[in-house]
Amino acid sequence: MSCGLEDKLSKAYNFCNEAMQDFNLVIIQTFSKRLKFAGFVVMFIVVYKSEFLYQEFILNLS
Repeated sequence: MSCGLEDKLSKAYNFCNEAMQDFNLVIIQTFSKRLKFAGFVVMFIVVYKSEFLYQEFILNLS
């Protein structure tokens, strides 16, 4: 179970990394590093939560 969770976390992390790279390319000069980091953290939490909610939804269906 922990191995699967770790895999999902790494996928979420990679997804956020790619998204933030695109985000940085678009407005790299407008945001400070702190705001970029905050955005990364928020996106990571959103992805992680949505993954968790999806699992809960699947469990409720079965």
